[in-house]
Amino acid sequence: MQKAKFNNTLVEALKIYWTSYIGWGRATRSEYWWAYLFYGVLASIAAGVLAALGLIGIDWIWILVTMVPGFCVGVRRLHDTNRSAWNYFWFLLPIVGWIILIVFLCQKGDAAANRFGQPRI
Repeated sequence: MQKAKFNNTLVEALKIYWTSYIGWGRATRSEYWWAYLFYGVLASIAAGVLAALGLIGIDWIWILVTMVPGFCVGVRRLHDTNRSAWNYFWFLLPIVGWIILIVFLCQKGDAAANRFGQPRI
């Protein structure tokens, strides 16, 4: 029995993040979390540098550029756990909704095909 490869490297995860910019399907846990870690750290550093330079508000450009792929990778992650994209809107419910969404995003994806397609191997 061959074990499926579910561990993307940082570079693989970022490549998939940008090439599947508005694509649907499924995303592995590592693909999702590597992308969010990298862009979260990068956004924090950029916001700090821009604030130090007195360029407040320019960091919104970064947020707008990464908003669509961020939403799409979250939806693909939910699809991997066989959940609808509508579950992404739990984030609108403060604290409890965020916890529910994080639990969904952290759960192991389906090893077999589900209604959203084949797992990424």
